[in-house]
Amino acid sequence: MANEFRHANAVAGGLSENEYEAVDEHIANNQAANDMLYYNGATWVRATATTIRGLLEHSIIFHVNAFQYPAPGTDWTPQLEGAHLAQNLAAKKCWLPLNFLKVGDIITAYNLLGDAIEAAALTLDCKLVRVNLADPLTTTDIVNGAIIQIDADGDFDQAVNPDDETVATDKQYVLELLGTCGGGDSITVMGAEVTITRKI
Repeated sequence: MANEFRHANAVAGGLSENEYEAVDEHIANNQAANDMLYYNGATWVRATATTIRGLLEHSIIFHVNAFQYPAPGTDWTPQLEGAHLAQNLAAKKCWLPLNFLKVGDIITAYNLLGDAIEAAALTLDCKLVRVNLADPLTTTDIVNGAIIQIDADGDFDQAVNPDDETVATDKQYVLELLGTCGGGDSITVMGAEVTITRKI
């Protein structure tokens, strides 16, 4: 038997009423602290702490496109398709806040989506940044949180797998875009698909 719910001791000839009803005579095989019982469709069995965490956590993909523009009309500009950077603009930043997060969420991945039209020489970088409450405020680049630089014509769906980042109080998270367009170039970022693990 493995993990089944049962009486603690087998008694030859059967159990007495007191033995049958005793709270401390009902156990699950191999039980340990923080285990729980659940019904697996056939019987009640023991769930380990690891199994419980798996049952209570699930992966969600959020679509985000609420960009913050430092200088609309002269740098990145809002349009129907997303955030747009026109030709002859160099090293221009734009931010995409991750404003759906809850404390305890784990950021595990994201994809940056959009289209680049290259006539000269364009580049697009993006990284996951944590903003920390302090005096003054500080920022931290999340390890492995940057895309591979986009520098060619065509649509893009750039996948990133940063080190897992657990959301805590006094922290905010943004994707920071940095774009450069030469003559005839343009970049449009639709938004991002951000994957998190969330506890129920």
